[in-house]
Amino acid sequence: MVLDQEKIKEEILRPSKSQEIRAAVTQQDWIKFHSDTNLDVINTEPYRKFKDFVKSQLPADKFLSSINNLKFPLPTNRVTERIFTLLSKLFDGRNPAFDYQFHNTQERDDWEWYRQEILGEPEVWAHKAWQFFQTEINCVMVVDMPEDGGNDRYPQPYFYFIPISQVISYKVDRWTGNMSWIIFKSDDRVIVIDGQSYRVFDYKDKKLGRLLSDNPHGLPYCPSRFFWNEPLSLPNPDVKRSPLSKELSALDWYLFKSLGVKHLDTYASYPIYSAYEEECDYSDKDGNSCHKGYLQKPDGAFLTDANGEIIPCPVCHGKKQLMGAGSFITVPIPVDGQPDLRNPVSITTIDKQSLDYNVAELERLEDGIVNSCVGIDNTIINETSLADKQVDATYESKDNILNKVKKGFEEAQQWVDTTCCMLRYGTAFISAKISYGNEFYTLTPETLQKRYSDAKAGGASESELDALRQQLIETTYRHNPSMHQRMLILSDLEPFRHRTLMEVEALKDKGLISDDVVLLKADFTGFIRQFERENDNILEFGTQIPYDQKINTIYQTLLDYAKQRAVSPSRA
Repeated sequence: MVLDQEKIKEEILRPSKSQEIRAAVTQQDWIKFHSDTNLDVINTEPYRKFKDFVKSQLPADKFLSSINNLKFPLPTNRVTERIFTLLSKLFDGRNPAFDYQFHNTQERDDWEWYRQEILGEPEVWAHKAWQFFQTEINCVMVVDMPEDGGNDRYPQPYFYFIPISQVISYKVDRWTGNMSWIIFKSDDRVIVIDGQSYRVFDYKDKKLGRLLSDNPHGLPYCPSRFFWNEPLSLPNPDVKRSPLSKELSALDWYLFKSLGVKHLDTYASYPIYSAYEEECDYSDKDGNSCHKGYLQKPDGAFLTDANGEIIPCPVCHGKKQLMGAGSFITVPIPVDGQPDLRNPVSITTIDKQSLDYNVAELERLEDGIVNSCVGIDNTIINETSLADKQVDATYESKDNILNKVKKGFEEAQQWVDTTCCMLRYGTAFISAKISYGNEFYTLTPETLQKRYSDAKAGGASESELDALRQQLIETTYRHNPSMHQRMLILSDLEPFRHRTLMEVEALKDKGLISDDVVLLKADFTGFIRQFERENDNILEFGTQIPYDQKINTIYQTLLDYAKQRAVSPSRA
């Protein structure tokens, strides 16, 4: 679709998507309030709404104390960080695949260089795109071209993310997220991208100025789309669903409760003192007088400042307030005829049960929020009493959520890569297929070790034990490729790797294996060290021969070492 200039002017003056953009910005601001540690919290609408909520729940003095404890970064920042850390495992898939098809190898090799060195793939998706996923779920992706065409033999496309707050208007396919056109602002310019070209206009005071550039892109579609395509609701598909969307109210409540815990902790450290009251007779020239530590107008209403806060008495409020630690309050003096059973001065402390309850409740709320967003409770997984089927169910729950997020990233990257390749290589490019893998490291090494031990004790087959052992190695050493490969080689070299030394010796007693194999099993690590001293490390050795031949060669050498030691045990 081609957007004419009159339509552009109309959309700037009366954007057809203004309602959707406002809704998207509102949701994102709420998300940022709980997840963005760089946010200026005081100047945001979510902060003002949260402050009003706290005010509606607490008396004036408790409200002021709570707001004073509202320090940034917020306690919810840590909760959301925990959520996104768990979700980021989508980038640790065991079997990722990036398949790009070209008509010849020249363009294929060039693309591998270009996407890694120029576009920054795959890291750009795990870092920059991940940041937008956390705080700008409604952003738009654009694949653009330099105006001068670049100095490469091929065109040099690049991509970037546009915050939804910069978007003026757009037209989108609600099912794919692909746009027919988009209008967005950048400083004093307006950029218009449609199915035909990239256009840049002067822009001031919501008025479209002169055309600065008009560059056709040659694509059969508009090179812009929503980064994320999962809708918050079907009636409004343009507002996208974040993993935090359904828990935003719960995060507000968690933040409120955390302020209560801070307040309680303060008072637990500094008890409240009480004594018989002394009448405060303060009044000012306007007739405002003290009433229980706060100024009251002649008509009985409390006096407030410009922010609507109740003004404290300048004489006695510091003694009577319940705002800070070590507060001092007054109690009525006994009247004539009443027995005086109270100490003139008393100390009130916080009971430990209340403290423990509030801390436990906060932990429960946090786990509930994390479980809802991520699909797993790590604390439950570690319970030894939990049945294996229950453990499997919780991990399956997390895998389902990870797969949903993974699919969104795969679609986004595939669209970007396809568009870049079409702009750079034209008809030489055939297709792109992106997969982040279908297995994630959701099981801990401890859990996998237990599964392996249980399977072995239960008489599992060699193939089942091999699969579990390989998964354990991959999970334990997933961030150390060299050690990962080394452990796989050692696993292939060790004789009877699923049996203990005692079990191997029993096989020898039955005449099923030789003494050499038992000796190799008994000092496997020592023989490996000997091999690496006399040859090369097992990673580098035999890199030019097939893997099976490499393993057979090393194993035979290890067995020769064992035979030599059996003949001359003094060398051990």
